[in-house]
Amino acid sequence: MSNFSSLIAHDEYVRMGNVRDNETPSEWMDRIWPRLQYFRKNDLLPTENKKYLEARKLVLVLTLGIYAPAIRLAICFSCDQLIYTGERTANIGNYNHIGMERHWKFSCSG
Repeated sequence: MSNFSSLIAHDEYVRMGNVRDNETPSEWMDRIWPRLQYFRKNDLLPTENKKYLEARKLVLVLTLGIYAPAIRLAICFSCDQLIYTGERTANIGNYNHIGMERHWKFSCSG
């Protein structure tokens, strides 16, 4: 894949995580699911995001512009389920969602 194609694919992947205003988590997952499957089947997922996709909400801050903080939801790529991740916590120098770790340990069927 060319650098340009890689850049376009990465941009599209990043935008997939954005939940629209008044969109429920299930509606978000249903909206992006076909394209997410295409990315997975064609190995287009960024290396740092091969385990799950975090949901994000676009927020306008007058002094900063637009940014997209995580909103405690994710799609687990092992079992294709929508997961409540909870707060992000420090873990051995990395930041992980304890909710994802609990899901993988106790609930993940993948």
